[in-house]
Amino acid sequence: MKEYACDVLVCGGGPGGLCAAVGSARNGADTMLVERYGYLGGMATAGLVYPFMTRFAGGEQIIDGIFQEIIERLDAKGGYGGPDRPHMFDAETLKVVCDEICLDSGVKLLFHTMLTGAEVNDGIVNRAVIFNKSGEQAIRAKMYVDGTGDADLAYLAGAPCEKGRSSDGLAQPMTLNFRMAGVDKSRMPSRAEIT
Repeated sequence: MKEYACDVLVCGGGPGGLCAAVGSARNGADTMLVERYGYLGGMATAGLVYPFMTRFAGGEQIIDGIFQEIIERLDAKGGYGGPDRPHMFDAETLKVVCDEICLDSGVKLLFHTMLTGAEVNDGIVNRAVIFNKSGEQAIRAKMYVDGTGDADLAYLAGAPCEKGRSSDGLAQPMTLNFRMAGVDKSRMPSRAEIT
């Protein structure tokens, strides 16, 4: 089985995994990111789940860093809703921005790659097993980050996992979003006017 080696392996390229990989690479670690889809962004791009809540509390900005850089890059490409609609973005533009920020930071990307197993000794992950069109392979890292959204690496490594609330097992219900085209934005009320 072919084996890759790196300092940090991040499994899952959604917002959390992406920021972990970028932060790791920018701090000098040889970083790989494994993503099952052919693009980054997680449910923000794959499922139209728009988790871009406002970065401000009152008039004070409370979130900055890599997320702020993503917003600035989106805005420069015309893919961000702006200060009046801070939760809106174009998912296709976000895919491009996520690729660029990872590549600019030195993250090595493996797309269309599923995490299928974890080799564990004494409670420590030694290798992650992956599968893609090149077949089954492994990645040995000094550190592993599970950014899969469903704790896939943790589960495959044998960590205890729970689903839903402890009281009844229920989880957050689905979020339904949609895309619209041909909207005259100048005629739209502001967020403040409709809330």
